[in-house]
Amino acid sequence: MRVLVAGANGRTGRILIEEAQKLGHDVVALARKPIDGFDGKMVVGTPTNRIDLLGALDGVQSVFGCLASNGVDQVCLNATRLLQDCAPNGLRYVLIGGAAVDAENDAKGAMDRLASRVTRLFAGKMVAERQAELASLRASHLNYTFLRPPQLVDKTARNAFAFTFDKPAHFRISRRDLALAMLAAAGDDALKRKAPFVSWPK
Repeated sequence: MRVLVAGANGRTGRILIEEAQKLGHDVVALARKPIDGFDGKMVVGTPTNRIDLLGALDGVQSVFGCLASNGVDQVCLNATRLLQDCAPNGLRYVLIGGAAVDAENDAKGAMDRLASRVTRLFAGKMVAERQAELASLRASHLNYTFLRPPQLVDKTARNAFAFTFDKPAHFRISRRDLALAMLAAAGDDALKRKAPFVSWPK
């Protein structure tokens, strides 16, 4: 399958490329600068530029959004809105939001609620952007999965992850396990148009 990784030069994006290629996927990388050692199709540009995005989407069945919000230019929200305009029918879109984003059916525990409040206190604009992004996806035609991981760590992967819909199963997940979860989510019809938490299992 041909897949597109947006934000491919980021810490999670680079890992996702590695894991996708291990599974035999034909990977297209979209990033602001070339990636050293990457042997797939490289599109140097941004997912908020229509020409760049259309060039990267050619023949793609799934898009993985590994973009990070800076709370200023709303790159995550704008990229998602542009994808909604450009996406071919049947495209699968799996992206990283964050555990501080709220969704229906949430039943976060006391520690999870505290973590969300702290995140909103120090990164309120970023959380607001991702909240708006989820609302935009819900109003769209896209087959999205908006993953909400808690704290990301650069620790050794456990090769394990859990999708939950009320609260995170664990307060952490490694970036490599998140990448593995994203790839699994792309093939899981039960996660279409959902916004699950994803973390290490209990």
